[in-house]
Amino acid sequence: MNNIGKKGELLAANYLIAHGYKILEKNYYNKKGYKLGEVDLIGQDKKGRVIFFEVKARKGRMQSVAPEERINDQKLKTLFKIAHIYLREKDWLEKDWRVDFVGVFFDFHTRKAAVRHIKGLYI
Repeated sequence: MNNIGKKGELLAANYLIAHGYKILEKNYYNKKGYKLGEVDLIGQDKKGRVIFFEVKARKGRMQSVAPEERINDQKLKTLFKIAHIYLREKDWLEKDWRVDFVGVFFDFHTRKAAVRHIKGLYI
């Protein structure tokens, strides 16, 4: 992962914690079998719902091309497969869950960052 990606995930995790989420896992991947990829962050909201976060970081201003535009149907299918594997491993198949997106924009000109949280991505 590149430096922007690492910083983006750290900023996203801090943002989510500040907004009441508990972070359960970082960079989770299925160790027992399928090499599907990873989920950047797995968290839980105040209601106990499990949330799988895809984090994308980008240099530039928020008005430029949005990071979520880089999430295609194949990526979403992979995220949902990994989510099912994680829930099965934890014996949490009965829990409510969803997949969210967190976009982080680093504007090096102004030396500021902005975070956009989109709840409930679907295939």
